[in-house]
Amino acid sequence: MAIEAPATDFGSVLGAFERALQAERDVSAAIDRLYAMAVAQGDYAAQAFLQWFVTEQVEEEKQADEMVQTLSAIGNDPATLFIVDRELGARRHEGDEG
Repeated sequence: MAIEAPATDFGSVLGAFERALQAERDVSAAIDRLYAMAVAQGDYAAQAFLQWFVTEQVEEEKQADEMVQTLSAIGNDPATLFIVDRELGARRHEGDEG
């Protein structure tokens, strides 16, 4: 079975983040299905294990949604996109110092 190549053209920065948000929602739905199976089976250890993933996905979806909202508000202004890019880069490196 062949694996489909990932999309490479999103049309815009907003389009890329909209796709990222959908991917996060897809991951959340998969985790929710696993959690529901653990509940149905009475598997408390699996529920405890999956809780970390549930919590993490809430944060991931929130961050992706915030970026979609920000990019929807600012449009395609290159100067503003540059500022957002710089802020995202700084946020990515915050945890590198420890």
